[in-house]
Amino acid sequence: MELDMQKLEIKNTTKCDCGHEFTLQDMTELNRIDKHGFYANVVKHFSNTKCPNCNKDTTLLLKQKGQTWEIVSLAFNKKAENTVEGTTTKNEDISIQSQEFICPVCEKVCKSQIGLNSHMKTHQN
Repeated sequence: MELDMQKLEIKNTTKCDCGHEFTLQDMTELNRIDKHGFYANVVKHFSNTKCPNCNKDTTLLLKQKGQTWEIVSLAFNKKAENTVEGTTTKNEDISIQSQEFICPVCEKVCKSQIGLNSHMKTHQN
């Protein structure tokens, strides 16, 4: 299963907006991120689930820790554009609350602008 980061809003927390703290017991499935990981390639797996309190679709971003997993962050679906009578407007709620820099070529996530600049050299030539 592929994870489309363009459609997700990363929260950088393990707590839902309703206050529920996610644990490994909330995992429903374990999927591998196909292209590359996140957070300097530490997060290589994810689990799509629902919050047991508010029933919100949630993606758990996971890293392997020994023989088990650790929840690094949550991601929620971004609110889509609203179309009203042929007019398209964007919701003001859409924002990515992370300080990550994404490569426009391969979508690798870097922690800093310097890291992204260094990574971009791999795409030259």
